[in-house]
Amino acid sequence: MERLKNTGKYKQIVKEIISKHQITDDTKKEYLEENVLSFYENVLNSETVGISKVVINKDLPEIDNRQRIVEMFTRLNNGGTKLSAFDLVASILKGFAWEMEGFLRETLENYEEIGLSQDNLIKLVFILQDNHNKEMASIDSEDADFAIKNHERIKNTLKALKDFLIYAKIYDYYKDGNRSFIPLFFIAYHIYHKQIDNNAISTYFDNYDAGNTDFPKMKNWLFHSLVNGVFRSKGAGWIPYKTGIRKLLEEIRYHKNLDFPTDKLFQVYTNHPITFTTSYDATNLDQLDSSFVYYLMYDQAKTIRANDIDHIMPKSILERMGYDWAKINSIKNFQLIDYGTNRGEKNGKAFAVWINNPAYVTDKVAFVKLHLIPTDETLWSEDKFEGFVNERAKLILTKLTKYTS
Repeated sequence: MERLKNTGKYKQIVKEIISKHQITDDTKKEYLEENVLSFYENVLNSETVGISKVVINKDLPEIDNRQRIVEMFTRLNNGGTKLSAFDLVASILKGFAWEMEGFLRETLENYEEIGLSQDNLIKLVFILQDNHNKEMASIDSEDADFAIKNHERIKNTLKALKDFLIYAKIYDYYKDGNRSFIPLFFIAYHIYHKQIDNNAISTYFDNYDAGNTDFPKMKNWLFHSLVNGVFRSKGAGWIPYKTGIRKLLEEIRYHKNLDFPTDKLFQVYTNHPITFTTSYDATNLDQLDSSFVYYLMYDQAKTIRANDIDHIMPKSILERMGYDWAKINSIKNFQLIDYGTNRGEKNGKAFAVWINNPAYVTDKVAFVKLHLIPTDETLWSEDKFEGFVNERAKLILTKLTKYTS
């Protein structure tokens, strides 16, 4: 370190380390150079902002001392570039096995688009070992050994997971937004623990539409779970990242190499208990997760981010007519429409006036079909609002049934 600090010639230092330790592996050489350079730039060649110290009490268990180090790490990062506590975990894993750097980097590069963050990847390593609550301070070499030993199987499991999302036509939903990775942990878990070889894992869903018994069960569980928003905080002590993961893992671990346990996992929700249903009607539409309901309403197209959530019949007119606030602001009266149209030409206009003007809607038939508008034009005036939303609710429920049955 002294020579690196005094000379700044990190490449020379790298060569000396390689020679001294007789390192021949090109990957190791690459990681060594990256780490020495990073150490030089971020430690030796950066401005010092202070000194922090953790006093280690050797009379305490090792786990307690590790936890104190983790806490210091978290506090230090609160004042600057915020790093997640899992960044420390990743560093620890790399310390146990140098190959972990390549494992983390390669895997994240290939599957970041479906929401696989560094946090989620490390959490997945824990879950695959049937450990839902492993603390960062207790991470050990066994975790690194497990990841490296099973690198190929984990990689193929994630490939199968991505295939599943594509075949279930929900890939764009995950790619297009910040979605919960929690359900994907358990789809990956079930695939990983199949008693088949790694190549079979990689191609597990190639027959998704003909003979794969897991695919429809997984899709049914995932879609109903997302419609009900169970991976959001639901009250009643249900914290998805803690309670949810723990209870789902406690159940699914008993179904390794069996069919995917859709009904048993549904039972986890109702036994907790949280509000959950697989029967949808006009009375519970507004209790469902609107972002996923919109995704299904618009036939799993990438629509949410690029559009406004717009009142079909204008709020201003309906309020003047005395309609109930909850009905005005119901998904039964919402559609997704581009920003410019909603905030410009459509803004505040009576629905029938707007949709029947060719200057605004050039293809009325296509518009009605896309936005699930009742085809009975006598319902298009605001004084028929009650009948309009009742009929539109039926159209929305038909779409939900199409994708969740």
